Amino acid sequence: AAVTISARPRDRCRGGGGGWVQMSGAGPVIGLRTVGVYYINYEFMSETFPFEPQSFQPRGIRLGVVRGISYGLFGPPGEFVPQARALGAGLVRAYLYWSQVEPEPGQYRWDTVDALLGQLAGDEELWITLCSSSPWGTRQPTDFLPPSPALDQRAYAEFVRQVVRHCVDRAGSGRVRYWQCDNEPSNTDLLWAGTAAEYAEQLQTMYDAVKEADPAAAVVLG
Repeated sequence: AAVTISARPRDRCRGGGGGWVQMSGAGPVIGLRTVGVYYINYEFMSETFPFEPQSFQPRGIRLGVVRGISYGLFGPPGEFVPQARALGAGLVRAYLYWSQVEPEPGQYRWDTVDALLGQLAGDEELWITLCSSSPWGTRQPTDFLPPSPALDQRAYAEFVRQVVRHCVDRAGSGRVRYWQCDNEPSNTDLLWAGTAAEYAEQLQTMYDAVKEADPAAAVVLG
C-alpha cells in the first residue's frame, strides 16, 4: 500500500487548499487507520482533516508514503517523515536529484540529504529515488526532468558512492534500505531521455556503486 503526498488537487481524499493525498493499492479511502490525513500545501506540510476510518489490517502489507517527485528542489526541505509515521507508515520514499547534491563537478551540498536523514527517528525504512538530472553531468542538461544518461559513467558512479556513503556516515549502514535508479524509465522523454540499453548500463553502474558503499542496501526498480 502506498500514499503519495503532492501539491496537485484531486477529487479523491482531498484535504483542501492545494494539497491532496492519493491512495494507491490500498483500497477505499477508509483503509487508512488514522483520524487525520496530513497534506502538503506546495512545499510545506500543513493541516489535517478528520474522517472515521474502518479497521484495515491486511496481512503482510505496510503503508508507505511518497514525498511527491521532488524534495527540497523548489523550496526548503520541509518535514514530512514524522507525519508519515503518524499515519502508520513503515516505509517513506523521497526523490533526490544529481543537481541538488552535486551542482558542480566535485562540489557537494548535503543540506537536503541531511534534512531528510534528520527526520528518521523510528523504525521506518527509507527509500531514495536518485534521479540522474544534472546541468553538467548528463546528456540533457537539467536540474529536474527528464533524467538522461550520464556523459561519464565514472562521474555518475562517484556521485552515487558519495551520496550512499554520506547516508551511511550520518545514519548507519542499511538505514536507507532502498535505492532506485530514476523513476519509471519506460515513460520516455518525460522521465527518461535515453534508450533501454542506456538505462540498463546506468542501472548497473548504480548497483555497483551502491553495493560498494553500503552492502546492506538494496537497489530496486519502479
